[in-house]
Amino acid sequence: MNTAGGAKEYIDQKAVEDPARYGELADLYDKRLWHQLTQCVVALVEHWQETGVQSEEALAFYYRFLRDFETRLNPLSLTQVVIGLSRLVHRQNARNAAAFLRECLGEKAPVEHSVAARTLYLSELIRLLLRTGDDSAVDEAKRLLAEASSLVAATTGTLDPAVSSAYYRAASDYYKAIGSAGEFYHHALAFLSCTPIEVLSEAERVEWALDIGMAALLGKDIYNLGEVLQCDVVRALAEQDERKWFHRLLQAVEIGDIDEFERIMEREVTEPRLQELLRTNRATLSQKIRLLCFTRMASFDAVYAGKIPFSAAAKECRVTLDEVEHMVMKAFSECLVQGSIDQVDGTITVSRVRPRVLNRQDVSKMIEYLKAWEMRTDEMLQSLQTEAQELITPS
Repeated sequence: MNTAGGAKEYIDQKAVEDPARYGELADLYDKRLWHQLTQCVVALVEHWQETGVQSEEALAFYYRFLRDFETRLNPLSLTQVVIGLSRLVHRQNARNAAAFLRECLGEKAPVEHSVAARTLYLSELIRLLLRTGDDSAVDEAKRLLAEASSLVAATTGTLDPAVSSAYYRAASDYYKAIGSAGEFYHHALAFLSCTPIEVLSEAERVEWALDIGMAALLGKDIYNLGEVLQCDVVRALAEQDERKWFHRLLQAVEIGDIDEFERIMEREVTEPRLQELLRTNRATLSQKIRLLCFTRMASFDAVYAGKIPFSAAAKECRVTLDEVEHMVMKAFSECLVQGSIDQVDGTITVSRVRPRVLNRQDVSKMIEYLKAWEMRTDEMLQSLQTEAQELITPS
């Protein structure tokens, strides 16, 4: 890039050509008001991202103007500006965008010494590398993610929300690329919790909803689907005719409704990509929904009062009597419930259920359970009072 021409000459010329856009920048530069100048630069790049700009103009702005005083900018603001410029200049070429980022930020001391700026830079670089499709991209992204994770873990205060969002998005992209459903789920959940839904396009919202929903279904250690059902992007699926079946599938698994699950799987799965994933992982899903069905019995069914017969578990969870013990042991090993198995009596005693997100129906059942427990307690108290009275009354 030709860097001939000083920053003042460049910005003065631009101010003459377009005073409305560049006049204030020229004035602030002359007065050396760096904070106000930074705000104007950020606003200009954001405007370009919304309206578009020629690559040559964006590059000239950086090399002939911004580079002159970039060390005076807040490191995080500088990083945000350069990332914005890289997206404008190389929006169709991730490899070139990554090279531009490295050139502009990779060895800059202000960025190196700022946790927020360095984390934001690494996060953007990870996403660009994964988009290149290069054979070495995943390995390099893994290394950069490890560095970013260590920076985030060592942070004592609160990171800027934009930095947190960028980090969790980059981590989600990496774990999606390597096919780690569990790690993707946890990082995607964090990304969606710190990212306003308004910044995502409609297509992005649908993609995130389907991806995190599938991760919740297929992740081996993910049983609290109430978390994902509370995400705004997932709840929005219930209003979309072509995808509401997926929202209902998540609800069915979350509450352990095996009949609804089987009905949706057999008749309503329409998207080919999801259809293939669900079909391939049908056995895993069937095991998960049966475990959640059993957990729900242990949580809310007042009839059993924490002591569930093998026959009842077999009937509700759609397994044979011989399979009940294995299913319960699996629930114990996943820490979904705690308790004991009485093989002689053929019962399961549940002493604790893992906490989970409750919906309105769950709360109603919990109230019923507590009322039943209160009645049993009153009956026991009355029985004790009667027996005690008989013991102390002289014959």
